[in-house]
Parts: sequence; C-alpha cells; structure tokens
Amino acid sequence: MNKSHKIAYLINKYLGPDIKNISKKIYYRIGYLISIILNKQDQEKFSEIFKLKNLNLPIKNSASHFGYYDRSSISLSNRFLINTSYSEKDSNSSYIYIHNLKNLENTKLFLKDPICYSRAHNIQQGNLISWFTYENQDAFIYNDIANNELFSCMILPENNNLKKIKRYPLPVQVITPKLSKAISIDYFKLLHKRKEYSYGNKFNNNINFLSNVLYEFSLENGDITFSIARKDLPNVNDNKGFLVNINEIDNECWNINHAMYSPSGKSFIFLLRIYDNKNRRISNLIFKDETGNLKLIFSGIISHFCFIEERKLFIWGEPRDSNFKHPQFFIYSLENFSIQSIDSLKQFNDGHPTFSKKLSAVVFDSYPSFGRYSYLYLFNLKTFKVSKLLSVRIPPKYSGSNRIDLHPRFSNNGEYLTFDTYDHHLKKPAQAILEFI
Repeated sequence: MNKSHKIAYLINKYLGPDIKNISKKIYYRIGYLISIILNKQDQEKFSEIFKLKNLNLPIKNSASHFGYYDRSSISLSNRFLINTSYSEKDSNSSYIYIHNLKNLENTKLFLKDPICYSRAHNIQQGNLISWFTYENQDAFIYNDIANNELFSCMILPENNNLKKIKRYPLPVQVITPKLSKAISIDYFKLLHKRKEYSYGNKFNNNINFLSNVLYEFSLENGDITFSIARKDLPNVNDNKGFLVNINEIDNECWNINHAMYSPSGKSFIFLLRIYDNKNRRISNLIFKDETGNLKLIFSGIISHFCFIEERKLFIWGEPRDSNFKHPQFFIYSLENFSIQSIDSLKQFNDGHPTFSKKLSAVVFDSYPSFGRYSYLYLFNLKTFKVSKLLSVRIPPKYSGSNRIDLHPRFSNNGEYLTFDTYDHHLKKPAQAILEFI
C-alpha cells in the first residue's frame, strides 16, 4: 500500500468515505494535469503476449461498455461479443448490441440494430448481462424494468434475428452456465446504501424479498430452486466486531451483494455488508455449500474476489482475524479456511481479479494512480510472479459513481480478455479486447 492509499485509508477510517471522496477528487485532478504537462502517453502496452483492439462504438457519440468483472462479454462458444451503448447524460438505460467475435475488424455488427433495449443499467455493472447455453445455443440474460417492475430476460440470437425471448419474474445477479441456474438479490434494498449497484429508473419493491433475502432460480423455466430467508442467515460481525443477528440491525443499514458461483455451480458465496452512521462498512463473506448449509467464513475488509479452484478464492481485503498490516491480495481456502499471503502482491492496492485456467493466471486491474493511470496486471499462479500488461489514462471527470473501472474478464476458454476503458481517439468510454498470442 503506497503513501496516498494509506492516507485515503486513514481518512476513510476516521473521517468517513464522504471526506475521503472529496479529497480524492482534488488529488486526482492535480495528478491528471501534471501527467498531461509531462506529455505522457494516453495508453501504453508493456507486454507482447497479446493483441489489443478497442471496439467501435455501436452508436456514434454515445458511450459504451460491458459492466462487471465477474462474467464475460464473450459467449460460451466464442461466437459473439456483447456490447452496450448509453448516453452519458442519462446512463439509466442502454441499447445492447452483438459483435461477431471472429470478425471484429469488420465494422458491421452481427445485428445492425440493437438486439434489445434495457431500462435497468448502471455504470458499475451495466445490465448484468450473462451468457449461457439454451437449447444447445448461445443465449444471454439481462435485467430490465417495465411498469415499475424489475425483472430479467433471456434472449436467444440466431441468424440476424431473435429466435426466442423469455422473461423471468426475478432480476439476475449472477448465473452458473453449467447448471443453468441464477441467483437473484434485492436491488431495491441496495438503493439505501449502494445505489450505484442498483438502478436509477423507478421500480417497486419486490414482495418476494419481504421474507427472503436471496433466491436461486432455473434458467430453463424460471422456477425457484433455492432461497435464503432472513432467519436462515448466520450471525455476522458488525462494525465494532460484535457477533450479531441481522434482525438486530436497522433494515436500511445492511445489504447483500456480490454473489458468485463456484466453478461447478454447486456452491456459492456472497457478501453481507453492515454500515455505520458514517457509511463505513464491514463485510461478511458467507458460503453456501453443496448441501445448502450457510457459514460465515470471515469478516473484515473484503473488496473483490474470484474463484481459482472449486474451493479456493483469490481475494483483495483484510480479514479481521489475519495478521495483515493492511488490505492486500491473498488466497483463501474454503476447504480448511486458511489464508495464503502473496509476497509479490503485498504492495498492490485494490483491483478486480479474473481467472484463466488455460493461462493458470489471474489478471487484475488497478484504480487510477496520481496521474490517473489504470493498469492491467497478470499474476502467474504457478510462479507467483506478476507482470504489467498495459496502462490507460482516465480523465478525472470519470470518478465516483461515474468512474471507469477496467473490470477485466476472461472468456470461457481463457484465450480472450475484455475490459472497459476510455478511448482517447473517440473521447468516450468504450470496451476493448485482448487476444493472447
């Protein structure tokens, strides 16, 4: 952790996130101006192991991106790449487009017109588009809002038209393509404390979440296959470190987010976060095993993570019961609940990790540096060596809830990696793709 991040960490701890965010805005604007004065490059490659391409904007003068890091914008068959287009003046809705992955040099899209339109869009996670296989073909699910209802839809693209559309009554958080199941959480609840992970267009509170806090449903027919009631949640740690029942916490001061399936889809994890009166949070990592049992794994600072094995996680954070001096990347075993520190990554700050089995590596991004540069790094899980892939300078107006996180995400076969970026030629947010050579 460098000096600037240590200062930000201390400001957040003692003065709260609001003061920290104001300080960061001033700090980064000064750094951005200095980097321009020094005439540094807008984007730079540090490795020759990949080819890089920025995607064309589906709609001229509109912004484009995919969204989060825990799913791929590339279909499971590697046939399609999905992209969105939205107005920077109103990012609450977006058009969804499909590219032919094998012919990205051709400016023509697989479908000339958008394949669909969604009124459930945010800068952090897009529409939570997720690819899976339906009737042995590529299909995707995304969130939408209509008549004040938040729900999800499945689309099956085929030969320049829509072959099938299916609507599910619950919104999607994450899916497991192997078992054709999806997890749904309460996005209305996220409006209280993490509204950048919810949606700006008005939607009603779903009555399904009055008693249950999480659902699992089938992508085949939409039937609910599993649910977690509030009474089923294990006791968790509050901001003072006390073990509490969630019913003891004000309903607006806790939420569930960032669910993620294991590679097999037979188990999953999610974060339960509790907030104090200064909006500081404590994260509780909860594990649902193959039998349906729920267990609190650990509490503390937990930011981003990914599975690297069925029972092994790559995490950035600081468990309360660890001997870490500051938050950092580490490997956590769900088998024996052990922590493996990583010396080569101890000084790296928060980032979004994505795993490739083919490369036996994790790629993660960084938040902007003093000069407003975000980086992509590759961490080799066999050698524990880390290498820099590229950097891109992000204008300071893209900060806070409007920030551009790179959000790297490997394709299903690990050969491609897409990420969100800022295109200095088009002067707009855009999506880019790396093809590993």
